[in-house]
Amino acid sequence: LKVSAESHAAGALPFPPRYILDDIQRTWMSLGPTPPPGFTGSRQWSLEREKLIERWVKDRLVERRFISPEAPGKAIVIRYSRGKGPGDATLTNERLGYSLRITTLSARDL
Repeated sequence: LKVSAESHAAGALPFPPRYILDDIQRTWMSLGPTPPPGFTGSRQWSLEREKLIERWVKDRLVERRFISPEAPGKAIVIRYSRGKGPGDATLTNERLGYSLRITTLSARDL
């Protein structure tokens, strides 16, 4: 396993770095049951103290949105370039005010 990170921040982060790792996990974790073949649409459910909304297009996960009652109007939004799996994802954490571009070169289920 090879993990690398590059920071363009001018100084120290204003929050614990583990929050970034938590967000990366949100990006790639399998959450909820697999939708039926050919699924296009949205689905949502509660996940601990957050609401998770997923948007799918023809079997492809294109967006995840985590909404917390503790941060009204500020979601964590993940957009996938090619669906969940190898490729790029862009995560915007509106709660903490940062964005990540996550590139996965290869993946395998554990």
